Amino acid sequence: MAQLWPVVFLTGVATVFFDLAAQSHLPDLVGDRRRLIAANGRLATVDQLALIGGPVLAGWLIGLSTASVVLIATACGYLWSALWIRRIECPEPRPAVTRRSLVAEMRDGLSFVRRDRTLRAIAAAGALVNFATSGIVAMLPLVLADERDLSLLLSAGGVGGLLAALIARRFPGGRPVLAIGLAIVPAALLLPFAGRPVPVPLAALAWAVVIFKVGFDAVVLMSFRQMVTPPALLGRVSGTLRVIFSGALTLGAGTAGLVGAHAGPRAAVGVAGIALAVVWVPILRSPLRAARLHGGRDGGMRAQAVPEAP
Repeated sequence: MAQLWPVVFLTGVATVFFDLAAQSHLPDLVGDRRRLIAANGRLATVDQLALIGGPVLAGWLIGLSTASVVLIATACGYLWSALWIRRIECPEPRPAVTRRSLVAEMRDGLSFVRRDRTLRAIAAAGALVNFATSGIVAMLPLVLADERDLSLLLSAGGVGGLLAALIARRFPGGRPVLAIGLAIVPAALLLPFAGRPVPVPLAALAWAVVIFKVGFDAVVLMSFRQMVTPPALLGRVSGTLRVIFSGALTLGAGTAGLVGAHAGPRAAVGVAGIALAVVWVPILRSPLRAARLHGGRDGGMRAQAVPEAP
């Protein structure tokens, strides 16, 4: 354990740096911003395929050798990835700002998110989704004692996430985000009754709808965030939102554990389901409800609010 804890800590730190850099550099890498949501969609598709196929491949490799060999193969995969990233030759503009303290830059990111109504809505909606899904995932093994039922539910979620990544780029607007947020309300309220009295296949379909929402938001709202944030602030804004989203994950799992200990796992899933059922509210109360990503005369893509239909 003395060796494992530092490894896990350093892996987590490196993951945060990688994710923030990738999200901030993507607009420069894409160039034509009309392709931004398509790029996010393709990246999300690859991620979902990895989430679905990775455990299966790992299990097969462990059956052929040992878990240690699989971990070594994973480390080699990271080196292979680094070699490909090293081949990226897209010029990255240097921000025309003087170096400042880390605290000051964190304050800049938090201040910009607080002032911008679109980013505030994205932060609130993302925090609710993370709070709810982490609580549900923490309690599902206790709600569904049969491992086959749990596997069915998680597999359905993987399919929902993959479908979202594939089609999200075809609906680059705030109204689809709002509509899907409303559509998951019944799905979220079904989950506490998974297996009793709601049949497991129906609960699996509900979970697929929930994860579809997570995947759809990951593509569309990520594109909105990249569009409304000035390039010089994108890293700081992404870091601020990362802290908010990670904190929501921790709070959701902790709340589920606390409620589950006193009122049972189904009650804990119910609390998470209620949080998920109101995820559409921040979108409704923001410019996102009538915004869309579209091409402009200069060949770029802008997040623009359009008048609502009467």
